[in-house]
Amino acid sequence: MNRRTFLFGLGVGIILGAGLLQLMLIGEKQAEGLNALPETMAEVKTYSQADLDKAVADERERVRAELLPKTATENAKPSSAPGEAADKPAAGAKDEKAGKPAASDGEDKAVDQARTIVRIPPNASVSETAELLAERGIIADKQAFIDLMRLKTIRAGYFSFQGKPTLQQVRGIVTSQPLDPETAKRDLDKSGK
Repeated sequence: MNRRTFLFGLGVGIILGAGLLQLMLIGEKQAEGLNALPETMAEVKTYSQADLDKAVADERERVRAELLPKTATENAKPSSAPGEAADKPAAGAKDEKAGKPAASDGEDKAVDQARTIVRIPPNASVSETAELLAERGIIADKQAFIDLMRLKTIRAGYFSFQGKPTLQQVRGIVTSQPLDPETAKRDLDKSGK
């Protein structure tokens, strides 16, 4: 029995010794990694605030250039007849969105003057939307708009308003399909707003 206890103790001691040796080797490798950290930190490039501001400004310009339509390529579209602009509807043609006869040149300018394009940001609340529309002169009574929109969902995007619409018309517009962003931006660039 003494011999058996001795061999059991010897086996447990060897196992514990091997485990402690492994822990010691792991700790030593981690200590070497920590000592090497200042060397790698010296290799990391640091930026000054001016460098970061310039990088952010460059990225904004790149994104803005991607989003803005290429006016040069759009102006190069061939016209349907000599002396006639390609994007103007023919006389007597119907305007697709309004269902009205196409306007002449003088009327086009008056319609463009009365047209307002507003961008409603994603996740905008009804009160934020009412504030935005009031600032642009689309609605006069913010609280009436908020009450009207109580159970409706406002969509995010670009919306076009003609003249001075009623609250029901505004509700119909902001709950309908928004304009294509490229079209809206092109229209905003033309109007200079």
